[in-house]
Amino acid sequence: MTEPELPFLAKARESLAGAESEFANGRYNNCANRIQDALAELQGLIEASFPGAAFAIYPGHDPEGIYLEAMVDVDDINDVLDVYIDRLVDLQVEGQLPVYVVPVRPPERVA
Repeated sequence: MTEPELPFLAKARESLAGAESEFANGRYNNCANRIQDALAELQGLIEASFPGAAFAIYPGHDPEGIYLEAMVDVDDINDVLDVYIDRLVDLQVEGQLPVYVVPVRPPERVA
């Protein structure tokens, strides 16, 4: 009689199998690829509603992750937030990606 496998061991085996498959197919850094895809998707969502937006991507430390800064010339920065927040939560929670968006207004608009 075998003992049932603990849930975290099953997940670890699944993750290892996925990593081995990625390596065998020449995709050496799956997490980095997923982060790049997530950043491009979030940028696309923002650009679709705010075509004049300017973007910067940088590593951040509070919390640790990759940050997408979106500079958008709007009266209410919450209008930008509304465009991407649901998808960002999905990427962070379900995708477990350390990706964050920082919407800002141009310096000349901040008073």
